[in-house]
Amino acid sequence: SKATVSVLYCFTTKEMLKYLLAGIQWMMKKILKIPVLGYYFDLIFLACNSILPTGAGVFVAKGIEKCNRPKKMLILYEFEACPFCRKVRETLTALDLDVLVYPCPRETLASYGYVKDSRYRTEVLKLGGKAQFPLLIDENEMVDGKPMQMYDSGKIVEYLWEKYGNEATKPLSYRMGSNSKLGFIITLVLVVYRALPEHGMLRMPSKMPEKPLELYSFESSPFAKKVREVLCCLELPHVVRHIGKGSSKREAFKEQYGKYISSTRNSVGMIIVPMLVDPNTGVTMIESEDIKQYLLKTYKAGECASSSILEYTQKGKSD
Repeated sequence: SKATVSVLYCFTTKEMLKYLLAGIQWMMKKILKIPVLGYYFDLIFLACNSILPTGAGVFVAKGIEKCNRPKKMLILYEFEACPFCRKVRETLTALDLDVLVYPCPRETLASYGYVKDSRYRTEVLKLGGKAQFPLLIDENEMVDGKPMQMYDSGKIVEYLWEKYGNEATKPLSYRMGSNSKLGFIITLVLVVYRALPEHGMLRMPSKMPEKPLELYSFESSPFAKKVREVLCCLELPHVVRHIGKGSSKREAFKEQYGKYISSTRNSVGMIIVPMLVDPNTGVTMIESEDIKQYLLKTYKAGECASSSILEYTQKGKSD
């Protein structure tokens, strides 16, 4: 029957896509292991994933100084490899909002919604009843005596603009980014460039820091993404200080961390991201690869789960 043919066609198409992605994943593993060249290929893949969707997540909205600013920091449960979470992160950059991130990478690709050893997915289940991401908590807005909490990236983005950007004008690059239909499709396609478990997809056992780390960043920086991926896999709580182009916080950043910025960059008014501040060890550092190696050396307590796209399933609880 036509219905049977349609079902078989959809199944075959999904299986073909799964094998295609698995092939890309295998190829990327091989390429990234090539001495020296692997490092530069990694940068290319990072740039493709971060910048190509129109550069959304770079510029701060004009008129943001007229808008409300939260007295208490926003809280976001999310994971780096999730394209829906990216929509919210781009919005936070555009609105020049800092956020406390609790990373919630998956534990396996073989079970959708599986929660066992995750550091923060259990919290999400307790808060909202389901392991769905992103989840925003805004303690500045009370609902029935409790801080506002919200699932669904589209609703979160709408809420953030109404609450903290109602007088601002959305940057053109943002309007064309993952919050547009075309931009989101491009974002989904470009996920293949960061298809390995250690790219912010699966958890890696780690030591729990006493205090959240701090990351100065903006969403579309490929170098910052490299650091966010590691922070996510290690499930390290961290405050993201968004300092996109046009951010009012850039001057304060220069005053506090100017010694880390080269004279050439200073002369043309540029800054440098990412910058990691670890209050647990007193370390402040730049350079994404150095930060990555520092985080792994300091907090890693086990290997990232080895998982193939072929294991991916949607059976089980929705995630």
